[in-house]
Amino acid sequence: MVTSRSSSVVSAAFEIQAQAEHSVAELRLQGFPNEDIGIAVRQDESRKNDQIAENAGRRAEEGLAVGAVVGGALGTAASLLIPGVGLVMAWGILVVALEGASLGAAAGGLIGGLTGLGLTEDEARHYDREVEAGHPIVVARAGTRGDEAREILRRCGGYDVETRHP
Repeated sequence: MVTSRSSSVVSAAFEIQAQAEHSVAELRLQGFPNEDIGIAVRQDESRKNDQIAENAGRRAEEGLAVGAVVGGALGTAASLLIPGVGLVMAWGILVVALEGASLGAAAGGLIGGLTGLGLTEDEARHYDREVEAGHPIVVARAGTRGDEAREILRRCGGYDVETRHP
């Protein structure tokens, strides 16, 4: 997970939505405030992730229920059209950050939204590619608890540009 040199923002990408949702639940369980956590996933990939979970022996309804719980805990979900990425479903702090991205390339797209939260441009480009590839991302303002938040994200399957597995 990446903590920007200039901020206390911790972020990670995940292979499937269920992992990202689990990391959000774990962050909340450890006392990270809802308003400091966000999740984003391409909507078409969200449906594919439900199918992957179902094929792994989980019912799709359970995945949707977890998503509803996570979304409900983090506030209103928003569907945003991000240039170069497509339709993205976001919750929490990523809704506000990505609303500007939905305005068009002039607003900076996903990269602009993520750098606005405190990620470096290189980190934001990495996550832009991950979301475009259909991988959900989680971002948390961790303050002085960055190491703890990074460990939670890593335990739940999160990775960044340095820890990405082949």
